[in-house]
Amino acid sequence: MSPAELRGLIAASGLSIREWAVTVAGRSPRTVERWLAGDAMSDAAADWLARVHDVHVTANRVTVTVARRGEPAL
Repeated sequence: MSPAELRGLIAASGLSIREWAVTVAGRSPRTVERWLAGDAMSDAAADWLARVHDVHVTANRVTVTVARRGEPAL
């Protein structure tokens, strides 16, 4: 996933980079900031992020929908 694609995924969620990193990706904000700066991410993280279909945010819940392996995220 390119930095631009990742930035779009984060922006579409409506969450800050910090909240998205911790809540959605389960990573430190610094790690996500490095990915946005162009640093390589692990194959596992890249695979999972490529399969993210939707991040739905409500007042007290964040739901992440991920496509099954081998299926497009749409």
